[in-house]
Amino acid sequence: PETATLTTADGKAFDAIPVAWDGYHSATLEPQALTGTLDLTAIAAEVVQPEPPVTATISVTLQPRTPGAVDFEDHTATYTGQPIAHTLSGTPLGVASVSYSYAGTGETTYPADAQAPTHAGTYTVTASFAVQAGYAPIGAKTVDLTIAPKPLSDGMIQAIPEQRYMGDSIHPAVTVQDGKTVLAEGAAYTVAYGENTEAGAGSVTITGTGDYTGTAQATFNIIKSDAAMTVTPDSNTITFGDSLTVQISGIRLDNVERRLGRTR
Repeated sequence: PETATLTTADGKAFDAIPVAWDGYHSATLEPQALTGTLDLTAIAAEVVQPEPPVTATISVTLQPRTPGAVDFEDHTATYTGQPIAHTLSGTPLGVASVSYSYAGTGETTYPADAQAPTHAGTYTVTASFAVQAGYAPIGAKTVDLTIAPKPLSDGMIQAIPEQRYMGDSIHPAVTVQDGKTVLAEGAAYTVAYGENTEAGAGSVTITGTGDYTGTAQATFNIIKSDAAMTVTPDSNTITFGDSLTVQISGIRLDNVERRLGRTR
């Protein structure tokens, strides 16, 4: 209080006597015993000025200030290949610092860590608060963080060079990139091929897994084989009635069968 009421020995009361308190600390919530010196200047004509000055003693316990509201909600993001942090958009009144901890939930394995997660999955984010002096403590706040897999797109499949049909279904190597990052088959996607057994357009389909989802497709050109059939006998001579073994190369099987069918 800035003033006090003084009552003299003969019972006379004087109100609103200014008091100067010593030892007051506004930044502590601990009980404080304060000593105040009363300024009797205004009533000097009515009372004898004592020596030493008149003092008063009070016990003060401050109530903590209420910190600002914490706005921390669930969040969903899409996989980017980089850690995805979820934090408060601002610092509430009275908060000195905030620390965060991330942990996997459900089927997501991620031990509690201050490092934000990168991979698709479900997580909890716990925010812990250190308040400034004089403010009431704030309990930890926990929200959900979901990192959704990134959808695949056709443009992620790099151009497949022209393929030459040689008799079997064609399964060319596939390169899939997300920006400058080459994705690993099996970890990020699986591959399925079309029939790819005739000259013309061949096809390949990738299906996302892990950090990726959805499907993407690409086509490539299949051209006919122009290879000549080469027949190489095991021997240049043969006795009538014996069999001759030959090695056939450079032609696909159905052409070989058609040609042999016309051989006399």
